[in-house]
Amino acid sequence: MTTLPQPPRLPAGYVPEPISPLDLAASTRGVTTQSQRIVAALYFFAGLSALLTLVGAGLSVWGLGALPDFFKRLSELDSSGTAPFDLGAALPAWLGPSMVILTLLGGFLGVWAILVAARSIRAVAQQTLEPSQGHAEALQSAARTVRPWLVLGQFAPLLSLVVGLLYSFGLVEWMSRLDPSNSAELSFGLPEMLGMSLMSVLQSAPSLIINFLILAAIGRWLAAVVTRSADPTFPVRPFARQVDPWLMLTMILLILGAVSLLFSAIMLLFAPAMLGSAFVSDSDLRNLGLTLTQVKWFFGLGTLLCLIGLAVYVLLACLMAWSRTFALDVAKVLDAHAQPLATAAYLWDGPEQVVAPRAPK
Repeated sequence: MTTLPQPPRLPAGYVPEPISPLDLAASTRGVTTQSQRIVAALYFFAGLSALLTLVGAGLSVWGLGALPDFFKRLSELDSSGTAPFDLGAALPAWLGPSMVILTLLGGFLGVWAILVAARSIRAVAQQTLEPSQGHAEALQSAARTVRPWLVLGQFAPLLSLVVGLLYSFGLVEWMSRLDPSNSAELSFGLPEMLGMSLMSVLQSAPSLIINFLILAAIGRWLAAVVTRSADPTFPVRPFARQVDPWLMLTMILLILGAVSLLFSAIMLLFAPAMLGSAFVSDSDLRNLGLTLTQVKWFFGLGTLLCLIGLAVYVLLACLMAWSRTFALDVAKVLDAHAQPLATAAYLWDGPEQVVAPRAPK
């Protein structure tokens, strides 16, 4: 027996609007086109997420292995004459494995969630374009699968914030034990921990709230589509209109992020020319074994990463635009099948009418 989600509550004062045959034809084409684009983009992001997860895990292992030697060179530059500090022996044993496990776990969950989303988009498109019992059951199954992911997505940023704060507190506590003379300055008491936590929550609150509301609106739209597969009279357009402004806001934020990355790439591109002379005269940096060529390579790599991030942000903005169109087109097609197509409701579709001229004043 198939359990349908609880139908979302219709907005107060909702009045069905007629849909013209031209709108229906355009929306039908839009469902086909946008679903293909969305699914292709989701598969691309799934592959990119898997690649970045493996790269991130590898960089975590490499970075932890390189840190002791780097900090040893820094300690050798100390003019106090104290013996170099062996950071390798001081690194906590849990740091490396925990970073790798969290990186792999987060990447695996991300890829899984993206694949579930792609399956749901295909199921919605199939049931919209070719309604049938089999497609309706596939849609209901996809909705049951994606619903926990939507809830997890609503709370995942908060969980990530909590994990990050715990990591920060753990590292500060570890650093305070490295130098007992500064332990009082580095250690965190309960007031400091509460203040840092409150500040982090306040800074993250806007993004947390927006993320929560966006996924809630998407969940209501999907529930309306599933309800429509069992109830031919249930409207979907009011819920698509609720999703639309949130996706528009996300698209605008992504475009602003892309512009910021573009400026960052330009600054990194010209940074070696501006810092070259200062670097050559800095003997301490040269003692670390760095050269001007390596610095230029580092800035070039940063520029490349900014450009890659720029391309990803642009593709995400396109994904938001396609999702907006897809949600509205699906709603139009489903609602058009639940009511007669508009004819006389549009002036250009009705019979020609002759209006008597007004009498002169």
